[in-house]
Amino acid sequence: MQLFGRISKSLLLWAASLVLFSCEEPNWDFDPYSDNLGPGYSAFGFYSEGVKYINAVFEESYLFSVSHEIQMNWNRCIEDGEAGIFMKIDIFEKEDCMWEDKEGNHIGLGPYVLLHLPLEKISLGKEITVENPNNAINLRLHAAGEENWYRNTITSRPFKKLTVIFTDVSKDQICGTFNAEIEVENLQQNTTINLKNGVFFLRADRRYGTYKSWLEDSCRTVNW
Repeated sequence: MQLFGRISKSLLLWAASLVLFSCEEPNWDFDPYSDNLGPGYSAFGFYSEGVKYINAVFEESYLFSVSHEIQMNWNRCIEDGEAGIFMKIDIFEKEDCMWEDKEGNHIGLGPYVLLHLPLEKISLGKEITVENPNNAINLRLHAAGEENWYRNTITSRPFKKLTVIFTDVSKDQICGTFNAEIEVENLQQNTTINLKNGVFFLRADRRYGTYKSWLEDSCRTVNW
């Protein structure tokens, strides 16, 4: 009986320590602008009209823990004999940032950004202009007078201008900054939407895919 009691007590202590350890939040997050960005995480973000857009993160809770999945895919590729990287990022904004067109429709950014960046003939810290017509961002349009906000019509637009500065290119990670412009006709005022102070951190938790599948991704639509 005493042996059984000691075993039961040990099991309870082990279970309690497991719960405390599993529930302890790590001292990092998934925001690319945070000083506590996890050192092994990929991340992506930019600002537009003062609103911060970052990579979405899927969270799933378990009995003793919480798992997080960063909603961005990236991989290296060789196209036309030159090395590069391609990305698909599901972006998320904590505030509403909407533009209005001349018909009274509301236009927002997202949900996806598609980028291909060259790795050939680049120098760290030097700005380059990327001209790839397949680089694009989704725009969502909410029709004037439509009450249900989930009935957005999605389209994709190429970048009018995209400049990139690589800050680190190694086996373990590829990091840099960027700025971009999108041309959107029929807006009430300025027809250019700016993406400013963009950052990206591409690390070992990438998912695998092909450049061909990136080109043929179903999020590339022209609905309006």
